[in-house]
Amino acid sequence: MYLLNLYIFEPVGDGLNNVLFNLISQSSGTYVVAIIIAMATAFDMGGPVNKAAFAVTMALAANRSFPMTSNILGAIIPPLGIGMAVILNQYIFKKKNIYDEMLEAAGYTSFISGIIGISEGAIPFALKNPLITIPLNLVGSAIAAVLATIFRVEIWFPIPQFWGWPLIEGLFPYLISLLVGVLFVAIGNILIRDYLANKKRSSRY
Repeated sequence: MYLLNLYIFEPVGDGLNNVLFNLISQSSGTYVVAIIIAMATAFDMGGPVNKAAFAVTMALAANRSFPMTSNILGAIIPPLGIGMAVILNQYIFKKKNIYDEMLEAAGYTSFISGIIGISEGAIPFALKNPLITIPLNLVGSAIAAVLATIFRVEIWFPIPQFWGWPLIEGLFPYLISLLVGVLFVAIGNILIRDYLANKKRSSRY
């Protein structure tokens, strides 16, 4: 394990850090940086790209160059959005055959993990339907990051959990940005999965 870490994981992680840092440093405009950070964080839900984005954002926040707002939104919108999709479908949309019992249970776990700042709750959905889950996570996180930037929300500490809310500069607009991103992911998941389920059903006849 030590050799794997030394010769594979550390070089890959350092390479991703350098790529992200160079990409961000060469980007002109606050919104572009916010989008890059949010999408990189949301991309693999706790994987190496996510961790590289966190490391770069921490470095930027340490010298007050750029807040951690986009990173935090990108970390929690995927699990919250996917969990919300399951909840909304059960109680409001009630679309049939888009989530089996296992994914419904995983949806509640995903939502809870998002509340406590853990991205990995969304992974079962990404593994089963990556072409649906990952793009929606990226776009939802980017939308929220842009809104938070417009509203001048600033988070300087790496605390994505709800108990970090008192440290947020602009809590109400942060919650609005978060809600918009979560609802985009949730409703997008429901509508696309329902469309594909209906298409699959109709192709049988």
